[in-house]
Amino acid sequence: MKEEKIFRAASGYLFLLLGLPVLTAVVFAFIHEIIWLGVVLIIVSLLILPGLMVVNPNESMVMVLCGDKDPNPIINTGTLHQ
Repeated sequence: MKEEKIFRAASGYLFLLLGLPVLTAVVFAFIHEIIWLGVVLIIVSLLILPGLMVVNPNESMVMVLCGDKDPNPIINTGTLHQ
């Protein structure tokens, strides 16, 4: 039996406020030729910013972490699951 768990996510504004200065620091690092710092900050921004998503009113998003991984949904069930 599958159990639904409630997840409390951190505010997106916090990660936006963290991500924008990191991107600004990337630009300044490359301008001042501190390549290693720029590369590290790009990696940090790739970890921070992809999680930002806009969820409009009357919409929802679902994140499945350990769900059923069906390699070919059309052959196995006859319909395409998305």
